[in-house]
Amino acid sequence: MLLNRIPGVRESFAWGYRAKDGDIQVCAKLVLDEEYFKSNGNPSIEAIGEMMDAEIRKINNTLPKYKIIRYFVLSKQDLIKTTTLKIRRSHEQERIQKILDAKGLEMRKLSKQIID
Repeated sequence: MLLNRIPGVRESFAWGYRAKDGDIQVCAKLVLDEEYFKSNGNPSIEAIGEMMDAEIRKINNTLPKYKIIRYFVLSKQDLIKTTTLKIRRSHEQERIQKILDAKGLEMRKLSKQIID
């Protein structure tokens, strides 16, 4: 996956998020490689969010419009996986939706932030 090639991203997954207006938006969860950032000056979460945003914009320039990543969240927590190391997408989506519900936010308001 293109997102996993971003420096400082250990793993990631993308999904279609249904906004309140019914629009489906491609979103991503990026699991940060903490060791990478510690060895590169330990930037703030805001700085990391901006760096990731710039990298995602570069990726979006290579994708068709319907595949561009609109919003993303950052995490330090590993993705939930099966015993065969496949991402449990539905569990990850539920985890993110619970966070959104608890904070009363939509993805566009939570984008570029750490969620755990």
